[in-house]
Amino acid sequence: MNTIDRHAAVCVVLVSLIGVTLVQQPQPSEPVTKVTLTKRLDNGAYKTAAYSFRYASQDLAVHRNHVDVVYELCGSVHVAAQPGAKSTIARAEGKTLRDVKTAPAKGWEERIVPEKGACYVLSIDTDESRMRVKLLVTDVSDKAVKFEWAQLPPQSEPGTKGQCGAPHDAK
Repeated sequence: MNTIDRHAAVCVVLVSLIGVTLVQQPQPSEPVTKVTLTKRLDNGAYKTAAYSFRYASQDLAVHRNHVDVVYELCGSVHVAAQPGAKSTIARAEGKTLRDVKTAPAKGWEERIVPEKGACYVLSIDTDESRMRVKLLVTDVSDKAVKFEWAQLPPQSEPGTKGQCGAPHDAK
């Protein structure tokens, strides 16, 4: 093999390797929201110690105290923050939100001590709504917890209602 052929072969190999990288389609990113919870130091208003996933807000005027998580003085994030709520949270497998595809089968609690780098699934169950979100804790300090979150898609298809085949009497 002469020098020109050798250089051409090296170029083809390099272009092939680079081409594979360049041709690889970027993964679509899911919408992610970043939140900072500050530790709740008194029994007053939640302020920035709480967050509502249902309203995607920390603003009292928006969520009207219908919050889903509160970073409490004890150092835990409580998830059954509204009277009557049956919400629970569990640690999920994975290092990124993209890794979390399903809800864990066990380990559900009403509060967690957040760990930096850990993923969790929050199952929100209140009188008004039910939904699941996934969280990635990005930072934890004595004063604040930072996390990113995205909705966890439904784990099953809802199906369809049977066809109604007859007229109804008006009421």
